Amino acid sequence: VFGFASSKDKDKFENFEYEEINNIKVLKEKRLQKGWSLLELSNKLNKRVTRQTLFHYENGETKIRRNVFIDLCKVYCIEPDDLLKEIMSRYIKRG
Repeated sequence: VFGFASSKDKDKFENFEYEEINNIKVLKEKRLQKGWSLLELSNKLNKRVTRQTLFHYENGETKIRRNVFIDLCKVYCIEPDDLLKEIMSRYIKRG
């Protein structure tokens, strides 16, 4: 079952600065590691998220919704907690 392990982790996600998630470019990196285009990723999400919206998430132009973040984690085969920890770790290292 994908989702956040605890409400504490869910709260971390809710309170984290989305601009920083996008500045670190983790979402785009995960997609490129799979070798997928934005259209391919959209298709893997059953077109619930358009390639244009994915582009806006990856470039910090749109705040990513929690359910979309979880869906992305599913297609990337990574637990949401783990991806959030990676994002936060990289953010702290940049700080």
